[in-house]
Parts: sequence; structure tokens; C-alpha cells
Amino acid sequence: MLSSALLDFVEHLEHRDLGSVAALALRRVVGSGDSVPLQLQSRFLEMFGWPVLEGCGITEIGGYYAAQPLDPLDREGKAGAMGRPTKGTQVRLVEDGKDVPVGSIGEVLLKTPSLPLGYWEDPEATKELFQDGWLRTGDLARFDLDGFLWFVARRKLIIVRRGSNLAPAAVERWLLEHPKVKAVVVVGVPDSAEGEVPVAWVLPGDEAPTAMELEEHATKGLASYEQPVSRLTLLVSVKQNRASMISHEKSQFINFPIVYLV
Repeated sequence: MLSSALLDFVEHLEHRDLGSVAALALRRVVGSGDSVPLQLQSRFLEMFGWPVLEGCGITEIGGYYAAQPLDPLDREGKAGAMGRPTKGTQVRLVEDGKDVPVGSIGEVLLKTPSLPLGYWEDPEATKELFQDGWLRTGDLARFDLDGFLWFVARRKLIIVRRGSNLAPAAVERWLLEHPKVKAVVVVGVPDSAEGEVPVAWVLPGDEAPTAMELEEHATKGLASYEQPVSRLTLLVSVKQNRASMISHEKSQFINFPIVYLV
């Protein structure tokens, strides 16, 4: 279940006090598409008494390449992790062509029995992503000492600000910790002085946060180069497309209320 759909589902049950009814029928939910925010995981856990399982997959292999164990004891303390590599899947984390040590960030490379030979009638993409029997996913992740994979970012979404790489997902996770923030999407936009800067679109909760509240929250948990600049736009819907935000350069959001950050 996508995080946005899971948010709608949880809020629907909360507003109608149906959590106890749903808990009787529902046995398992697997998050997909993006990591499930910790705040949303907590709300789900409180309602159902068991956590959302997480995993990560890719179309090219026809399924998940990592998933959390079903046994709660095996995944204790691993909320937010993608899980361990699935059966039959080989996973490497690589940077500049070399495998990175445990705890370091690298691009996820995959080898599975279901790996295709390439893309139909697209030799350029095949050459770029299928190399020596491995598939380059474009996902950046790290392994912990227990063999769990932790998603960091998608390489193509990494924002380079004054030479420093920052992951939009890391900024989003911190902003989501603010009690008045319901959902958030962070994208990089061109900047003549800094190369790129992070800009955040925020969906407020029942009470909208002020610019000062968000600014103070950002300074407490984010490095200076990670802090969103120029403005935070308050959305009226969480169902916004990240690619549209980037390609249309925010033009379709000018009618929303804007909170400026000084």
C-alpha cells in the first residue's frame, strides 16, 4: 500500500472510530512505493497493535528485492528499514564501481533469477543499467550490522547544494516529525548561487504550522545545507506528483497559501 493511501486509510478509520472493527479483519499491510513515515507507522501500530511491514521492489525483477521478516522479534528496532534481501536475490551496494563497507551508502545493484536481459528495443538504457549481469536500480541505501537494508534516496533525486549531497527523503522525515505537519514532499530547484536548493511542499494537519515554527524545527534536526529555503508551500492535498513539482517549477501551485522562510 502506498504511503498516501495508507494515510487516507488510517484517517478514515480514525474519523469514524472504526479501528477496532478493521483490526478484526485485517491481518497484514505492506508499505510500498516509498518509506512509510514513522509518525504514520505509530498511528497504525496504535490502532492495530501490529506494524506495517516494509519492503522495496522494482519492476525489472517483478517483485521485492528486500522485505522485513514476518516474525516481529526478527524486525524489532527496525522500523523504517526496507528489510533483508529476499530469497534468491543478491544485493550489492556500490559507489564509483566499488562495494562499500557496512554502514556506508551506495547504489543498490541486483542479481536475481528473474532479471531480464534488458529493455525491449532500448539498447542505450540496457547498456546503462544492465552491467555484467547486475541491474543498477538508482536507489541509494546502506546495510546495517544485522543485514537490514535502509533506504536513503533515489540517486536521480539527490540535491547537490554547494557541493554537498542531500537526500530529500531525510528532510521529509524530519519535517514529518513536527506535530502540525501531515505530509511533505521535498524537491530540488535550480539556484544560480548554490546550484540547487531544497524546497518543501507541506500538507498541514488540523492546525497549520507557522513559518517560524517550521524554521525552528528545521534548525533542530537538519544541517544548514539541508534546510528548505525560500518558501514552504502549504498544500490542500497530499496527492501531488513529485515529478510535476520539479518539471513545472511550482507554477501549478501558485494558488495555494505560501509560508515564507526568512
